Amino acid sequence: MNKRKILVIDDEPDILKAIACRLEATNEFIVGRATDGYDAAFMTMEDDYDCLFIDIMMPGFNGLEVCRKLKSHPHTAAVPIVIMSAACDEETVTEAIKVGASDYLRKPFLLNVLVDKARKWSGYSARRKAMGSSDADLLPPRAGSEMNLPRLGNNSRAKIRERLTRRLFLGRAELITRRLGEVVNVGADQPLDIDLLACDIMTAAELFMLANSAFIGARSEVSGFSEAINRLGTDSVGEKISRLAGQQLKVREITQGYILNYFWGHSLSTACIAETLGRYTNYSNSEELFTAGLFHDVGKLFFATYYPEIYVHVANTESPQHMDITERERDVFGIDHREVGNLILKTWRLPEAVQKACLHHNQEEAFEGTRVRAMLRIISVANEISNVVISEKGPSHSVRKSVDGLRDVRDQMALPIGTIMESVTRRIARVATILQLPSPIKRTTSDILDIVC
Repeated sequence: MNKRKILVIDDEPDILKAIACRLEATNEFIVGRATDGYDAAFMTMEDDYDCLFIDIMMPGFNGLEVCRKLKSHPHTAAVPIVIMSAACDEETVTEAIKVGASDYLRKPFLLNVLVDKARKWSGYSARRKAMGSSDADLLPPRAGSEMNLPRLGNNSRAKIRERLTRRLFLGRAELITRRLGEVVNVGADQPLDIDLLACDIMTAAELFMLANSAFIGARSEVSGFSEAINRLGTDSVGEKISRLAGQQLKVREITQGYILNYFWGHSLSTACIAETLGRYTNYSNSEELFTAGLFHDVGKLFFATYYPEIYVHVANTESPQHMDITERERDVFGIDHREVGNLILKTWRLPEAVQKACLHHNQEEAFEGTRVRAMLRIISVANEISNVVISEKGPSHSVRKSVDGLRDVRDQMALPIGTIMESVTRRIARVATILQLPSPIKRTTSDILDIVC
């Protein structure tokens, strides 16, 4: 077995020796030792390490400065860094997050915990190195396939999984990210408009991941935008959003078939509809429903971002074998959007109930009698109504499902369905305005009511 390389940086010789000896005793690691930031900087340039453990309090560069410099250099930017410190105050932890640390180890710690973290993060790095192949390997269509679409070769299929495990999923639609900077100026006495964060699904997901991470040490899962911001503090959230506001990421225009704007329109409409239905059916956490609605098809966003030209055809090609979208995805990519979504949502550490609602919104019968079942029912209905709201096509399977779903939840509603649908369309239009996107609504409220009621 190839041993993984780990560099430990600590200015206290006894601690440095104890850590190095414990890691070497596993016979799994080659351990380098450095006593200050200067040595660490030189050693990381001379060798390829799979993981770094850095103490914060050191002479010269302190641990946070070392981390910041390593993350800004292309040779070391992807190397996982575990910060070690006796300090665990919010300011220190927040700063560690800002400079790019992957994990936080509070001193004193059990050496077995150290070994577990070394295995975890060095394994992550080793997988990244092993999958450094090109995306550009396309295989011809499978013999006997009538779809006439190329299939991704093994290297590209591995790359998909690598991107997911490395958390490199940074795709965004053409949104005006500077609007997110408004969050920075939200005072403690002002309610935060969750729509501002909903503009950028990746930002929102990263906030959830951090709020539920070991950095914060949450005792209960964070499932709502406002709660995540309260947990993290507006300063750290504002800093993150300010960075994003400076990035003008352009997604290639797709002029036919499946376009990213359609994805965003559908996801945001589903979120708004789910939240509104939850509010009027007295569901206990309507913000949780908004989150699940926003992320319910996130696996499709991954394909549309990284493989747009291919996914246009995958999403729109009618298969002679009547393959559904997931079967077509597996045929081309070797993985479907539900599997991709599962990997992404687990990486983001969303609460389990939200994950299940996202991943199983078409399979609510499997969760009969559980709290998740009620959530799935609402997300499923919202998904189908959204398909009607943003589509100019005639009645379809989505229409029939939305009608059946509304009948199921109508008895629980506190207001007439017409009033609720008017509220839904106003909410969707408001979100689209905030995002500076064209309104996804393609039907009038009366048309929608004629179809779904």
